[in-house]
Amino acid sequence: SAKTLEPKNDEILYYTADCGPMTASGPLYPCNQSDSDSSSGSSGSDSDSIPSVPGESGLSKPEKENYNNYNRQIDSYRDDEKCISASLAKFSALRQLDENDNTLATHYNKYFAPACDTSQIII
Repeated sequence: SAKTLEPKNDEILYYTADCGPMTASGPLYPCNQSDSDSSSGSSGSDSDSIPSVPGESGLSKPEKENYNNYNRQIDSYRDDEKCISASLAKFSALRQLDENDNTLATHYNKYFAPACDTSQIII
């Protein structure tokens, strides 16, 4: 009855174009966004640096909807830079927690919460 499939902190869960290998605790290596573009270097809330979360092909239909809705909010945040998208993304992340998957919640805590100065999701 060993059904717990919780990843270790350094286990690679997926890869992103911007940051490379991603683990349960964030990028495996420091995430260098396009260095030439970040000359402004303001307060550290990189609105364009919220990467999408790739969904796995093995996800069930409700889980895929949570991932797709979450990524839509990331796209919306990139387009209009409004943190209203963060609250909608948080809803999808919380629904995914109900599926015993903390990938979206971890992502939310790492990117949306600091960018929008909101509270993190308790995992």
